[in-house]
Amino acid sequence: MLKWMLNDKRELLWVLAHVVLGLSCAFSKWPFIIWFYALMISSLILLVSNRNRDLITIKLMVYLLGVEQMNRSLGAWPFVPYEIGKYGTMALVAVGFLYGNHTNKKGSTAAGVAMLVLGFSGFMALPDGFAFSGITFNYFGPLNLALCMIYFSKQQMTYDEIRNVFKVLIFPVISFTTMIILHQSQAERQVVYGLTANFETSGGSATNQVAVTLGSAFAIMGLMYLTGQRMFKIKFLDEALMFAFLFRGLLTFSRGGMITGIIALLLVLIMPKTKDIWANRQIVFRKIDPRYFLFGTIFLVITFLMVNTLTGNFLLLRYQGYNEHTIASKTDNRDLNNISSNRLYIAESDFAIFANNPFFGVGVGQSRYWRRAYGYNIDALPHIEVTRMVSEHGIFGVLMALIFMFYPFYRITRERSNYRRAVMVVFFAIAVISTFHVAMRTIVTPILYGIACINLVPDKLFSSDSRPKSKA
Repeated sequence: MLKWMLNDKRELLWVLAHVVLGLSCAFSKWPFIIWFYALMISSLILLVSNRNRDLITIKLMVYLLGVEQMNRSLGAWPFVPYEIGKYGTMALVAVGFLYGNHTNKKGSTAAGVAMLVLGFSGFMALPDGFAFSGITFNYFGPLNLALCMIYFSKQQMTYDEIRNVFKVLIFPVISFTTMIILHQSQAERQVVYGLTANFETSGGSATNQVAVTLGSAFAIMGLMYLTGQRMFKIKFLDEALMFAFLFRGLLTFSRGGMITGIIALLLVLIMPKTKDIWANRQIVFRKIDPRYFLFGTIFLVITFLMVNTLTGNFLLLRYQGYNEHTIASKTDNRDLNNISSNRLYIAESDFAIFANNPFFGVGVGQSRYWRRAYGYNIDALPHIEVTRMVSEHGIFGVLMALIFMFYPFYRITRERSNYRRAVMVVFFAIAVISTFHVAMRTIVTPILYGIACINLVPDKLFSSDSRPKSKA
């Protein structure tokens, strides 16, 4: 099925198929379960038959981004494991290594190996009787990140191939968006807009995870626009999807995912552009002039105002940092902790835990149980990945956090092509910033961080051009 999805002549068929999948999933989880296993079985048969020469492993990984979110919204477990994204990514990376399809012979894996080795420190301080769920919830995210850094760095893709990867990523998000639209229409009388994240508008799943998925899809569509490309050849479909992802993401009332996507696109707009003609062949960045800033601003403002009107002005109050407590107190007592929904408070407790357990930390998944012991009246899961690393892995977690945050700068500054640099900026930005409000609950960070590590090259028509570089 994956191979057929990439046939541009059947593009409309597959878009409609994913819309129909989303519509049917609004009524039952079984269409999703049947579709998931049909896709996995057919893809694995294709993978084995061609020995992963088409990098089916990577295409399946990115497809799991949307599948993971649909699975959690539908509650399809145990038929589809709750952590299918994390389990599937580890399995697919293992298969990729097994077949040894390393197309980028010069790929650097040192940072990924360092992350992998440092991550084992989280097991040193684990107490007896610890819950395995704490490991899957907290450790499998960084583990997948390290594996993706290693595996994706060894791969090379052409510009057309990476566009196909983006398309595979977008397909299940189309299904998910369709599903939550119909889900909300069914529960319209029950939807009450307020100053907290809205579960009814996000398909009943964790709103911050939904917003991250929709914000990432919005940013990818925006990247295609800025680089003068189209995801789909169907007229106006790209623009319609950008609007749908932004509109539905805003309706979740979860701010982090949407702000992250917008920041990623802004970083692409302001990043320094090189003038190396040879490096920028095939895909030329759109001229960045005031018209694009104006168009983008008008698009965002109009969409925001539409959602704000629909929600009775609660969306604006939400993005201004108000919550039910500040409104009830009738005083403007907003602070960074209120605005961040207690994430600052959780981060402070992580640093307090580290201060008393600096070497190995308190062990993977244990920080939530230690908060009250340090005077923090909150029993909350980690929400900021770098502070979780510090509290649960100790000094080794500090090293992990430094690699995680600064490795992107190393990769981006060494890149000469504007397009390749833009891909890195968008995917690294989403991967890193997302962990400051949703940790690594999903595989968004490992997969997008991995995509940013792929070595992209112009298509063969351009890379085999025999003209001298001076006349490119």
